[in-house]
Amino acid sequence: MRKNPILKPLDAWMSRRIKGSLLLYSLYGMVAVYLLLFLTLNLRIRIDFLLSLGFSRNAVLQGQIWRIVTFPFVRIPAPYPMDLIWFGFSMLIYYMGIQYTEARVGRSRMNSFAVLCWLFLLLYGLLFNRHVDFSPVVLATVVLAGLYNPDFQLYIYFILPIRGRFIALLGTAFLLIEGIQGAHQNFAVLLVLLLMTYDILGDGVKSRVRKQEFHKKAGGENPKAAPRHRCAECGITEKEAPDMIFRYCSSCKGNFEYCEDHIHNHKHRSNVISMADHQKEEVQKSEEP
Repeated sequence: MRKNPILKPLDAWMSRRIKGSLLLYSLYGMVAVYLLLFLTLNLRIRIDFLLSLGFSRNAVLQGQIWRIVTFPFVRIPAPYPMDLIWFGFSMLIYYMGIQYTEARVGRSRMNSFAVLCWLFLLLYGLLFNRHVDFSPVVLATVVLAGLYNPDFQLYIYFILPIRGRFIALLGTAFLLIEGIQGAHQNFAVLLVLLLMTYDILGDGVKSRVRKQEFHKKAGGENPKAAPRHRCAECGITEKEAPDMIFRYCSSCKGNFEYCEDHIHNHKHRSNVISMADHQKEEVQKSEEP
């Protein structure tokens, strides 16, 4: 894995200052706040402090600074029971994505990812006075898991198997489509995702360069090496005419190769000696004085 020059200083700071997983903390916070909101909505109980956790630029400017820290934990539930099942499934996928990515690139790198997502979302919300939350971060984490582990297999709804590379592709497409349709906060997270994929893109380019250099060295022409192709009629080789095409003649008996100028313009020959010819040569040799 290449060292990302952009994230390396932040990674070093994270490794010294923060020991836990910020993404896991966001998951625990989302689960707790979601369940409380789900219960209050369905039981028709109003709890004001829950409503003051989400992001609001006007509220932040009026002094409710805690919203800057608490907005990643807020996900507003839909008022029907199936939303609880969907939320539970999404949190399970989120947890798996966190485990895969932290095992691949380290906890400090994923903490850097979490902080950058939080910072970019916060800046977007403050600049454009829009609602922001951590829902695109959940999907982006799963995208990273697919990019870092392209061959791992995930079972959607515990039935449908899908490989990591397709999860990454579908997740990125979903973030883009939602962003175009109005969820502009997705673009803030996609910028962070682009920073994270520097490692993967850099490794891919470096690997291709190394492979090309290897093939060039391994398959490069050695001027001292014997030619591989030689015309049996005129003697020209591929070293003298690199663009020349050489072919074997099917009418000649033996391995006779000709250039494209003589493949149809030569006298057929044979280097195969029949038994009769061999006996004839032996008789001629015995008759010689």
